[in-house]
Amino acid sequence: MNDTEHPSRLSRRTILTAAAAVTATAATAGTAAAQPDRKGHRPGCGPTATTYYVSSAGSDTANGKTQSAAWKSITKLNQALADGTIVRGDTVRLRAGDEFFGTINSIPTAAATDPVLTFGAYGSGARPRISNLKICNSTAGWTQYSANVWRIDLTAGSGAYTGNTGSTNTNAGFIRVNGVIKAAKFFALASLAADWDFYNDSQYLYVRLGSNPASAGDVRVAVDGNLVTAQSAVAINGLELRGSGGHGVRTPGLQNNVTLSNTVIAEIGGSQLIYTGGPANTRYGNGVEIWIGGSNVTVTGCTISDVYDVGVTCQGTQSGAQVGWSNVHITDSSIINCTQSFEMWCAGPGTAAGSGFTNSSFANNRCTGAGRGWGAVVRPDKTGKSTHLLFYDTQLPCAGLSITGNTFVDAAQNYTYFAHTAPPAGMVVDNNVISLHAGTKLEYQRTETIEQAAAWTAATGLDQHSTFKIV
Repeated sequence: MNDTEHPSRLSRRTILTAAAAVTATAATAGTAAAQPDRKGHRPGCGPTATTYYVSSAGSDTANGKTQSAAWKSITKLNQALADGTIVRGDTVRLRAGDEFFGTINSIPTAAATDPVLTFGAYGSGARPRISNLKICNSTAGWTQYSANVWRIDLTAGSGAYTGNTGSTNTNAGFIRVNGVIKAAKFFALASLAADWDFYNDSQYLYVRLGSNPASAGDVRVAVDGNLVTAQSAVAINGLELRGSGGHGVRTPGLQNNVTLSNTVIAEIGGSQLIYTGGPANTRYGNGVEIWIGGSNVTVTGCTISDVYDVGVTCQGTQSGAQVGWSNVHITDSSIINCTQSFEMWCAGPGTAAGSGFTNSSFANNRCTGAGRGWGAVVRPDKTGKSTHLLFYDTQLPCAGLSITGNTFVDAAQNYTYFAHTAPPAGMVVDNNVISLHAGTKLEYQRTETIEQAAAWTAATGLDQHSTFKIV
């Protein structure tokens, strides 16, 4: 997430802390009653492990236990997670080449030592895709609201669209038109001025255009939500998570033993961040968000691209047992055209045992085009934010975090950004390859450019054994 500091308004860090607390409370309330046996045991049957299948050619009235009896929808999958049909130790496989609409948001809570619940693919072909898009291709679904303004009813069951028809959310993050993202969102209908500018209320999406938007071709609207909300003892492998106005994958606080591997996460974010008391004009969305309290979390072999905010972020304010991150590793992944590649911020007194980072790393990743994507173009806080490494508050101990062995290529504005402090004591940033265009700053808060790399490393202590290239 990004943070626009101004004495007259809340910082985004403050906003996200409060919003996360609301989300965590809601998630706990929504899952506590839905978990019959988090140990992966079926009552009266002893330990079991069942594989369930989901296919676009399936049926939600089937039992889901064979490829020929596969379920059809993400709605059915969420129902089975919530009612205890699927338990820890089971595997869910989605058919390769299929696209499924919805979000996986009903995984029950668990202990780290519970059997792992696995999500993966079966069959041959492209990764199965999960998408939080509403397809608005019917001209009959749009009505002309005023001169050059059209609207469509995005509420669930309106009949005006296909795709994720079960979603009650109307908070649009972007519109994808024939594969091209249109992301100029406004917070007042009167502000719409150019083609594909859009605004939404609690029922309608309004788009400025001289003709019916559906006549343009394939029109898909990304609405708010996490494509996957992970809990402890979960593994996700070989999926494609594409198209949502919220996050790709989010781990709420205190999640332990989560693995995300060989997965594509793309076209994420842009929705309005909404919680009671929050400002009306903050947009958000990360590829992978690991909230404070996470432990034994691994992101490896993934491709994360075209995200409004950050490819991968570790963030949060210390609260109760949520004191830091332990054994969190982001490795061997590609992060492409996100506004920021990797972010860390941590706030709190930092005195409790386990505060801050312990044995955690961002290593051997390839990060390209920070600030070259659609999010950087439309965000209101552009200055310095198109950066590979973004650091806000660093109040907790950071000596347990290392950023090494990465390749950072072509940041639009700068390589690093430190909002409130100098680099935190003990954090290791070294043995990377940094390739920037001539004249690009190495740190937003300092003057040195790529040409003065030696002076910058001497002044900051960062990247002393890294390689700097001008491209």
